[in-house]
Amino acid sequence: MDTNIRGWTFTHWWVRPVVKVWFGLYHQSVSYSGQDHINWDHPIIFAPNHQNAFSDALCLILPTSYTNNRFIYPLIRADAFGNNAALDWVLTTFHMMPVYRPRDRVNIKEKNDAVFQGCYDVLSQKRNLLIHPEGNCIAEKRVRPFKKGIARIALGAEQQYDFNLNLDIIPTGINYRDITEPRKGIHVQFGEPLSVANYQKQYNEHRPSALSQLTGDIQKGVEQLTVNIQDRQHYEFLNHIMTVARSAHVDFAGRSHYSKEEVVQNKAIAHFTDDNPNTITELKNYWRSLSELLDKYKLSFGLPLVVDQSVGRLVLEGFSLFLLFPLAIVGEVAGLLPWMGMQKIASAIDEEQFKSSARMVSGLLLFPANYLLEAVFVWWLSESWEWTLLCLIGLPLVSWLSLNFWERAKRWRQKVRLMLLEDQKKEKLNTMLNKLRSLLKLD
Repeated sequence: MDTNIRGWTFTHWWVRPVVKVWFGLYHQSVSYSGQDHINWDHPIIFAPNHQNAFSDALCLILPTSYTNNRFIYPLIRADAFGNNAALDWVLTTFHMMPVYRPRDRVNIKEKNDAVFQGCYDVLSQKRNLLIHPEGNCIAEKRVRPFKKGIARIALGAEQQYDFNLNLDIIPTGINYRDITEPRKGIHVQFGEPLSVANYQKQYNEHRPSALSQLTGDIQKGVEQLTVNIQDRQHYEFLNHIMTVARSAHVDFAGRSHYSKEEVVQNKAIAHFTDDNPNTITELKNYWRSLSELLDKYKLSFGLPLVVDQSVGRLVLEGFSLFLLFPLAIVGEVAGLLPWMGMQKIASAIDEEQFKSSARMVSGLLLFPANYLLEAVFVWWLSESWEWTLLCLIGLPLVSWLSLNFWERAKRWRQKVRLMLLEDQKKEKLNTMLNKLRSLLKLD
């Protein structure tokens, strides 16, 4: 592969910023930690878990500092290419490269040998790869067994250049609050690098053991960085517990930012049944009682269960919501059709792991087209460039305001209900929430 043709292009200059803005709006919050583990003077293979198709690649590609053309080249399934010219253009714009599987009905050795050589060329120019070692994408918060392809590429590249590449593999944890739903937040955590040169002796003596060792070390690194629910029987239950634990935490409740500290809390909950097999029944019974209490008080466990505002601030927030209500209605009407289109496209997809990406990509196309048509309609009515320009700029802003308005309004209503609870009911709720944290050993 001639990597020189994949440098900066005019398309890249304008597509990347547009996608970055939309990606941030769609997921609401994308935060990072562990960047100090990345040495940009070395070629790098980023090795993240794979839960959310296209979003997994974008949350690593978009924020990268492109110093001296330090592009990241993601390897993705080959059948993503060749189906649609527009999609191929987007994938190529973001430097994505195909990798072949037996189901692709091609000469897999010949095709992947060419892909591997392309990877070696990329790394030799101190550029970077993104490889999902799990191989496929499943919309679950768990790390699945890693395949050895990443180790073959890494060790093969070092061998071709006499182990002088200084190649690092960065285990990466991509954590979603909710994998399939928009505006729930992402936290990406970079782990300590694995220097591929450290496996040279083992590779020269016995290649299969070196491949297994490196693959296992990468998996251990990713598991330490990821919310990893291995208990399939209690998967949904533990997911619910994560949500209510967040809602009951004064630092996390109602915050769009998915912080490293919240990820740490969710990791502990994910391992609860592994570490406390004898108390799961007690926890489930307690959760049932808490759910009944929340239903009785007309409270949602997905919204804040603690109030960190004074009465005065709640009143002021309510007044501001009242003033913004007309604009929120205008924004909702302006963005209703593309929003419905996003949901319809996602609902037509059977595979859960592709729903969020389909919703995100379709929204990137539908919303601009919608606002452009609305601006044309305003021009047709008014024949005024001023009104048309105001519509073209104002309607997207008002739609964004509307989206934030309804999210804030739901949180505000819950806080008001909490504030209006009788003291005895408040005490009972707080006691149960504290007991839940105690059972989870979060304090």
